[in-house]
Amino acid sequence: MVVMALMTIPLGVEYGRQSSLRQQWLHTEQTVIAERVTAQALKDELLEQKGYVQTAAYVEAAARSRLRMSRPGEVLVVLVATPTPVPTLEPTATATPERQNLLERLLP
Repeated sequence: MVVMALMTIPLGVEYGRQSSLRQQWLHTEQTVIAERVTAQALKDELLEQKGYVQTAAYVEAAARSRLRMSRPGEVLVVLVATPTPVPTLEPTATATPERQNLLERLLP
């Protein structure tokens, strides 16, 4: 009876260890599945973008926007940014003697 009781202790410890490992594996599996779903969505998006890049519409849009190209007979207008003038502050009124005295009293 004592021998049987002593045999159950290692089995109980091993069962606890196996249970902990199983939980870790399940968590890892869920993480990998979530990453795979995200990667598949990114792949689908990139394949769609690849398909668009291979069309004539993309080539024309890229030529017009990035390379500033135009078709024969079209006039290309390029807008150049002009510097914005900086507003200057001008005094609106001169200090009256009463105000001047007040300023002298406040700021010795």
